[in-house]
Amino acid sequence: MLERSALWQLTYARMMGFLREPEALFWVFAFPLLLALALGIAFRSSGPQKSNVGVVTGPDSDRIVAALRASPDLSVKTLAADEADQALRRGKVVVLVRPAASGPATLAFDPARPETRLAHLEVTNALEAAAGRRDVVPLRLDTRPRAGSRYIDFLIPGLLGLNLLGTGMWGIGFPVANAR
Repeated sequence: MLERSALWQLTYARMMGFLREPEALFWVFAFPLLLALALGIAFRSSGPQKSNVGVVTGPDSDRIVAALRASPDLSVKTLAADEADQALRRGKVVVLVRPAASGPATLAFDPARPETRLAHLEVTNALEAAAGRRDVVPLRLDTRPRAGSRYIDFLIPGLLGLNLLGTGMWGIGFPVANAR
């Protein structure tokens, strides 16, 4: 049998000492995998959420509801006049459309909330498209998913780096203190 080098024997002894401690195996191997799995499930890509839009019942509200439901980015609710402001104030809807008997409809929203800007633009686009607006500039959309834009794409390298950093710190410091 070949005689084993001192480096190999030292490596083997350190590895056996590590494998004898089940808590070390859990924290080094199982915990990072479980954490990555749990965070990957919690923050998985679900696509953009629909904006909740309320339409106050009144004259011409059926036409407005039909125009807004044509947009795939809006979720439309019909509300009575007395509950409409309360729904807007409580965040049940982000934009409230008040139809008028004559003249343009009124859009009510809170400009301090970031999600209302997108909903406002989408409501305006849907209503103008339903009124016969033609888009002067034709555009092509490139909506392919991009690598690196998901949460899990930077979570895993971060966890690996953190684990390597912790292993490097404890892998040197603890045995030195323990051997002393």
